[in-house]
Amino acid sequence: MTVSTTAIPGQLRALLALTNSEIQVAETRTAQARTEAVRRELVQNAANARARAEAINEALRDQGVLREVIRPAVGRLVGVGKLVAEQAQPLDEAILGDLALEHQLLDRSRYLKALAVAEEHTGVVDLADRLITAHAATVEWLTTVLAEEALGGPVALRRSPTQWGAGVAVRAATLPAWIAARGVDQLVDTVRRVPSTVAAVRGRAQEVGTGVVDSTRTQAENAVDTIAATVDSAVETGKERVAAVTDAVGSTVDTAVETGKERVAAVTDAVGSTVDDAVATLENSVTAGREAALDAAESTARDSGATGLAEAVRSLRESTGTVTAEQLPIGDYDSLNVGEVVAAIRDIEDARDIRVVVAYEEAHKDRQGVISAAQTRLAAIAQEVVGLN
Repeated sequence: MTVSTTAIPGQLRALLALTNSEIQVAETRTAQARTEAVRRELVQNAANARARAEAINEALRDQGVLREVIRPAVGRLVGVGKLVAEQAQPLDEAILGDLALEHQLLDRSRYLKALAVAEEHTGVVDLADRLITAHAATVEWLTTVLAEEALGGPVALRRSPTQWGAGVAVRAATLPAWIAARGVDQLVDTVRRVPSTVAAVRGRAQEVGTGVVDSTRTQAENAVDTIAATVDSAVETGKERVAAVTDAVGSTVDTAVETGKERVAAVTDAVGSTVDDAVATLENSVTAGREAALDAAESTARDSGATGLAEAVRSLRESTGTVTAEQLPIGDYDSLNVGEVVAAIRDIEDARDIRVVVAYEEAHKDRQGVISAAQTRLAAIAQEVVGLN
C-alpha cells in the first residue's frame, strides 16, 4: 500500500488555519466570561491555542514546508468573520458554531494521527495526541456550556447585547406556536381575565409609585429648603460682619474676606453632601419601588387567578434578583458567609434554584466565590444531563 507523502503537510496547514480561528474566538470570548475564574480559563485557552499553532508551524518546517504567513492571517480573518456573523444569532447558536469548529479540529487531529502512524512519523504522532487531548477537552467544555444554556443558565459565558436581542426575537417568533398549542379556550379565558388583572396591577403599582415619588419629592424639597436657608444665613452674617469690621478698622477687611471664603467653602461642602444624600435616597427609592411594584403585580395576579401571568412576573423577579431573601432556596441566606453559601449550593439539585441564587447574589452582594460555586454546580448538573462525567 502506498502512503501519501503530501497528506500530512496538507492536514497541518488546515489545522493551522483552524487553530488561528480558534485563537480569535477564544480571545473574544474572554469579554463574555461570567466570572473571573472563567475569564482566566479563557485567557489560558487562547495562550494554549497560540502554543499549538507554533507547534504546528514547527511540524511543517520538519516536513520541509516554509513557515506559514498567509494561512494564519486567513484563519484569524475567518475567526473575526464568524464572530461578526454570530452577533445576529442567539447565544446557543454561537456556542454551536464554536462546537462545530472544535469538532473539526478534533476530527482532523485524529486523521493526522492516523496518517502519521502510517508514515511512522513519531513527532507528528505526538503532536496529534496533544491536539486530540486539547480539542476533546474543549468539546466537552462547550457541550457543558450548551447544556447550561438549555437548562436556562446562568452559563459560563454572558450574552452580548446583540445576542440577547436575537434571543428575544427568536422567542417572540415562536410565541404564536406556543399559543396554538395551549388551546383557543385557554387563550380566550386568559384574555377575559387580563383587563381586571391589569387594572388591579396598575392600581397597586400606582399606589407604590405615588408613595415613592411623594417621598422623594418631599426629601428633595426639604433638601432645597435647607440649602436655601443655609445660604441666606451665611450671606446675612457675612454682610453684618463685613459692615461692622469696615466701620471699626479698615485693616481687618482682608481678615473678614478670608473668613467669608471659609464659610462659603463650608456651605458649599454642606450643599454637596446634601445633594449626594438626596441622590442616594432617590436611587434607593427607585429600586425599592421597582421591587415593591413587581411583588405587588405577582400577588395581584395570583389573587385574581391569573396563574400564567403570576408565574411570568415571578420568573422576571427571579432573573433580576428582586425576590426576597426568604424566597431563596437557601435558608437564612443574608446571614451566611461565602463558605456557608458554597456548602449549601453543593446540595442544590434544580437548575432553576441555581439561577435564582446567582441572580440574587449578583444584584446584592456580588461575591465572586459564591457565583463561581453556583456556576460549577450548574456545570455538574448540565454534564449529568448530557451524559458527561
